[in-house]
Amino acid sequence: MNQKYSFSELIKTAYSWLMTKLFYPSARLIRRPFYQRGGGYRGGKGLTTGRFCRFDLKGKDTLKIGTDCEFGDFTHIVAHKDVRIGNGVLAADRSLTGSICQMPAYMCTLRILKDGYPAS
Repeated sequence: MNQKYSFSELIKTAYSWLMTKLFYPSARLIRRPFYQRGGGYRGGKGLTTGRFCRFDLKGKDTLKIGTDCEFGDFTHIVAHKDVRIGNGVLAADRSLTGSICQMPAYMCTLRILKDGYPAS
């Protein structure tokens, strides 16, 4: 399959790459628009995101991303407690990952994805 980008798509990708290197230097490419609410995340070396990704973070370092992860378009990550994403994770388009605990702390679970699969 021949995948040629239009000129406007090439300009959008170049702009996204430039913004990535300015604001997230360890990431590979964060396509715009990208929404990050709340605190920052840790890790993310080699991170690639699709368009319209959203990170909702509560507090500092509530989201930890491994190396060489790739998130598709419209991926939504909610980290109000502690979310860890392992190395080499590929998240599909329009996927939702997160931890929102409004119940007592002992009912909250920590989901760790390791190499693309939930850790046992």
